[in-house]
Amino acid sequence: MQKRTVFKIAGAVVASVAVVVIAAVAYVATNANEYKGVLVNLVQDVTGRELELGDLSLVPALQPTVAVSDVRFANAEWGSEPDMVTAKRAEVRFDLFNLLSGKLTVEDLTLVQPDILLETDAQGRGNWELGAAAVEQVEQASDDAVEAGGFVVGLLELAISGARLRFLDGATGETIKLVVDELSAWADDTSSPLAVKTVAEYNDIPISIEATLGALQALLGNEPYPVEMSVEAAGALVTAKGAIERPMEGAGVSLDINAKAASLASLSDFAGAELPPLGPLEVAGRVSDGEGVYRLEDLKATIGGSDVSGELSVLLTGDRPKLSAQFVSTHLDLTDLTGTTKSTAPQPAGKNTGRVFSPDPLPFEALRGFDADVSFKAGRLTTPQISVQQLDLQVLLDNGHLTLKPAMAQVAGGSIDAGLVVDAGSTPAGLTLNVKGSQIDLGRLLKEAGGKDVLAGGSTDVAIDLSGQGDSIQALAAGLNGKVLVVTGAGQIRNKLIDFAGANVTTQVLGTLNPLAEQSDSTSMICAVVRYDIQNGLANSDRGIAFETDKMAILGAGTINLKNEELSLLIESKAKDDAAGLAVTALTRGRSVSLAGLVQVGGTLSVPEIQLNPEGLLKQGVTASVAVATGGLSELAKGLLDQSGPAVLSPCQTAQQKTSPSAGGNSEPGQTKQATDGGSKEAPSEGVEKKGGVGGLLKGILGN
Repeated sequence: MQKRTVFKIAGAVVASVAVVVIAAVAYVATNANEYKGVLVNLVQDVTGRELELGDLSLVPALQPTVAVSDVRFANAEWGSEPDMVTAKRAEVRFDLFNLLSGKLTVEDLTLVQPDILLETDAQGRGNWELGAAAVEQVEQASDDAVEAGGFVVGLLELAISGARLRFLDGATGETIKLVVDELSAWADDTSSPLAVKTVAEYNDIPISIEATLGALQALLGNEPYPVEMSVEAAGALVTAKGAIERPMEGAGVSLDINAKAASLASLSDFAGAELPPLGPLEVAGRVSDGEGVYRLEDLKATIGGSDVSGELSVLLTGDRPKLSAQFVSTHLDLTDLTGTTKSTAPQPAGKNTGRVFSPDPLPFEALRGFDADVSFKAGRLTTPQISVQQLDLQVLLDNGHLTLKPAMAQVAGGSIDAGLVVDAGSTPAGLTLNVKGSQIDLGRLLKEAGGKDVLAGGSTDVAIDLSGQGDSIQALAAGLNGKVLVVTGAGQIRNKLIDFAGANVTTQVLGTLNPLAEQSDSTSMICAVVRYDIQNGLANSDRGIAFETDKMAILGAGTINLKNEELSLLIESKAKDDAAGLAVTALTRGRSVSLAGLVQVGGTLSVPEIQLNPEGLLKQGVTASVAVATGGLSELAKGLLDQSGPAVLSPCQTAQQKTSPSAGGNSEPGQTKQATDGGSKEAPSEGVEKKGGVGGLLKGILGN
């Protein structure tokens, strides 16, 4: 049922009530209860539902009063309760002279304990729907009244006590309850504004309302209707001021809205969830409508230290609704808004399958239901993990095709340029992701994410190009294609802040391959590189994992099978000079680590396993999947770092040698110079900082 029809029916009902009241005066002037059955039968004939009335009486006077007790109007046959409307008592006092001249002026309307139940069934059918025949009769009565000259209806005083209004959603089971302890309204005359005051409870939350509205005569005449209202609830104050051009149609709305609250937490009961104690909160804007469009303009919102301004609109014409919005913020702190802290551990997504990638369907279906054009600019955006500056992004959605136009931002002193395309119109959905990062201060980034100063230095470049198809993260990963390259320059790792024997498999590997780190306060990192080529869900790294310090060189290769999340990686470390070699030998006596340590990382992304047995690796070789994926990794087990010749490459140069110059520029952060004997001649640059050192860098490679 369209909104206009609803308002028309409501107006017709009011007009019909007026007719019934007039008829009642004529019928009951001598003996009211004698004609009660006539009224009951009339309502039942029109609505198809039973109406019961208690005592009906009339007090004759120039302002006669009609009173009725114990009113009951039946619910729909499928309803959850037998009655849709009940009332203990209703009284109407009206002006007889005005009535004779065609004006129904209600001097006083009193309702005691009215109880109204509105509900829908599982299909969304409302109990207020009386059927086409009833609607036609009500509309015909309204039209007849208009043709006969109609009635001018006015209300001077209204009093309601002990009222209850409930709404039950048969599809969701949701219940909304409004209890009106007291409602009063009054006007000087039928053309004067109507003052309203209400004390009520909404779902057990106390509410008080004060309003100045247009005259009832203007409302029923569908004339411009002024509105000025204030609502107080749960420590919040909401005001609205403006007008509705065609109130009976719900059209021509223009209202200035303002909402204030001392704390967001005070609104938790309204939201149905625990909100953080953040405040103060203030939201202001103008709500308006047009032909098929609703707008929120001049939006200005502040909450705590965050702010947002802009406008949005929803267009309801066309094949699909379209949302358009432009938002600007000087600072938006999602940490405050979500109540999440940096120490909050992320919860695994999806079902408990023992896998990292969730099999749960992604909400691609929702992208097919509407279109959107949303832009957002922020001077600073703070998340529980990182802080972003100068963010500029635009999201377009057209018939299931979502495009994130190059989103630009500054992160940890560097820059990021990202683009995303999701084609939800295809089955399965397709996804393409491109990320370019330049001169990102990895130490600063890791400190923001974890809070520890584990790295000083580490200027990092990132190049990610990925594409895949699937309706879940697991399915997308299984068919993923593309490239990943991360290049990090010199930095100083603070070893004392890293738990090399902890549960993190990455730090365990590094502690094993670089035992000197446990014996010194810091490690001078020269460079680190991660490079993967991904084809049909197999991420291959052919000597693409590198880490170099002033004393040790580490190089790795292998595969990550994104289909089943299995790991098969081989990593080797080697001392860069004799002094370092002697130190390593002294430290590793009695341990299963040799001077040129070999580590095989197996297991899965969720449960990685480290195998420390270089002699066994040399005898047995590595797994077939690794050997095939890298073109013979079993040969690498005989010496990933064994190189000779006049122009020996450093591990980081080796890891990058198959990449294009554009990936890292002509002076890539991880690139170093070496003499022909393989010893590094380049000193590390001055520090920035890095969390977990290589642990953070290789986290994505080793799966933990």
